[in-house]
Amino acid sequence: LLEMRTIASTIPVLFFTFYGHSFLALWVGDDFAEHSTSILIILSLAGLVNAAAYPSITALQGIGKPQLPAYFHLIETVIYIPLVYLLIKEYGGIGAAAAWFLRVLLDVVLLHHASCRSLGSSLIEWYRRLISRSVWPIAIGLSSFIILKFINLTLTQPLNIAGILISGALYGYVVWKISFDDITRARCTAVLSEMKI
Repeated sequence: LLEMRTIASTIPVLFFTFYGHSFLALWVGDDFAEHSTSILIILSLAGLVNAAAYPSITALQGIGKPQLPAYFHLIETVIYIPLVYLLIKEYGGIGAAAAWFLRVLLDVVLLHHASCRSLGSSLIEWYRRLISRSVWPIAIGLSSFIILKFINLTLTQPLNIAGILISGALYGYVVWKISFDDITRARCTAVLSEMKI
């Protein structure tokens, strides 16, 4: 069930990529949206990358190596502090968001490498499986949002809202059918049953 966090984070990233400006304009105004949309998109991508680290950090904790993520955070802090200073000085808020994205990207690479090595798995094979399970859902979600954007409806129009909800449902269906194996589907069903959903 750990990959559900990454899968659930993909649709918000697509939404903010295509509708971030409209969302921020509706929420806090056009002026704020004009200066903050790029930051929102970068931070949402960082959130997606950070979610991808969750299975690895859980695996390391489960096999009795919780110190490794802590060591990685120390290394990242040494790199992050001067990096964020330089990027903020040069690019402002976008620089701060970019620095955070780079930090979580380094974190996920270190965690994936450490967890695969500790479990005796191939990192390349792990990424190959991850990509093969993600290609179709991401392609479907991306295509759906491109079509919606091409139709050029405003964010709050009922037809657009319906389209976004349908895109999310279609993405979820493809994930369920293609990305999840029988074991993952069974675990999800058990968890949903316990939650009475």
